[in-house]
Amino acid sequence: MAKQTVKILNLQGGGIRGYMSATFLARFCTQAGINPNQLYNAFDLITGTSIGGIQALGYANGKSPSDLLGYMNANAETIFNYGSFEPYFLSRAEYQLAVTMALSGYSYSAFGQTLYSMYQSTGLQTVLTDALGSGTILSALPGKVIITSWDADENLPIFFSNITGFEPFLIGASDNAVSVGLCTSAAPIYFPIQTMNGHKYIDGGVFQNNPVETAFSVARQLYPTATRFCILSVGTGMPTQPLSFDTSYTSAPYNVQFMSYLMNQVFIPGPQQAAQNQMALDSLGIYDDIFTYQFQYQFQAGQDASMDNPDSSNLTALAGYANAQYDTDAAQIANFIEHFNIG
Repeated sequence: MAKQTVKILNLQGGGIRGYMSATFLARFCTQAGINPNQLYNAFDLITGTSIGGIQALGYANGKSPSDLLGYMNANAETIFNYGSFEPYFLSRAEYQLAVTMALSGYSYSAFGQTLYSMYQSTGLQTVLTDALGSGTILSALPGKVIITSWDADENLPIFFSNITGFEPFLIGASDNAVSVGLCTSAAPIYFPIQTMNGHKYIDGGVFQNNPVETAFSVARQLYPTATRFCILSVGTGMPTQPLSFDTSYTSAPYNVQFMSYLMNQVFIPGPQQAAQNQMALDSLGIYDDIFTYQFQYQFQAGQDASMDNPDSSNLTALAGYANAQYDTDAAQIANFIEHFNIG
């Protein structure tokens, strides 16, 4: 029987702020009556970028939101580890500027040059291996996934997927799932560029931190008879700080601070919100029934919106923000679940 209703789970990037999206999903599964270890049965397609891509891979492999929260609780400080760089002398913000200026960080070689990252990828690889298995390939995952990345050799956006028949738009069904997770999360400055199959890959957030429109387009092709779509898009919070220059960084050129602003406030949040606005426009169409809900928290002044603070106090705060937003959106969430559970 042809599928009439298609359900999509879209997970946005944001580093450690993925703690918020996992917190939301744990509550959502309870309220919607979803087995949290079988999100791949509740959703026909799961898409994600960076930490969203990592979560998508985990959920497609039978992990629950609580499992992901457990991984972050246990491993965040290892993943975002200063290593030999003393936090007593450099704050994370100062460290990021130093790495941006190639004055500090972990060195690695790419494109015949020595580059620097704030963190190594070894801790993240260990977690991914635990969650996915060292030898698992995408086609072995029970759930359908689409994971974004950027091919730095070809200068092309990449969509890794276990959905076949849509090449070359979707590729990588035989690729190692752990490697794909490292590729989608290789955020510039934060983690080193990843090499897989002779190509160098960067975090998909550089071009599409919110792949909701891609998910919708693929779903329409994958299920051509469908006339009803339920799309749950889960964000990791939106920073709201305006552009300002900190004159206390006397050794940091203002253009370096400007690049930091663009990386954290524009390159990711801008396309992220634009994609969601476009999806909202699509939902106004008269030929399809499209029901969408986006979970997104707006960070307030003084709240830590960084993507790499692993302190337990910050994780507690992120969970609190997520739960507060869930309560604020309670009516919208209940309305979405009502539509979600019809199909």
